[in-house]
Amino acid sequence: MQRGILLRTRTRITYFTSISSQSKSVQILKQSTIKGFDKFCNEQFHTKDSEGIIEELQQTSNAASD
Repeated sequence: MQRGILLRTRTRITYFTSISSQSKSVQILKQSTIKGFDKFCNEQFHTKDSEGIIEELQQTSNAASD
């Protein structure tokens, strides 16, 4: 069984920096998608944004692969 290892933590800032070389329309689309997911998380889970949900999903995924 292979276990994924994150060598570095990606944040919104580092993600937005990594897509900065893409076209402006692609950047806007990706930012809009993240805002939409934040809105979904807020409505469904009463969170400020999706960060906590993403962390929980990563922990669940890591636990399942053990």
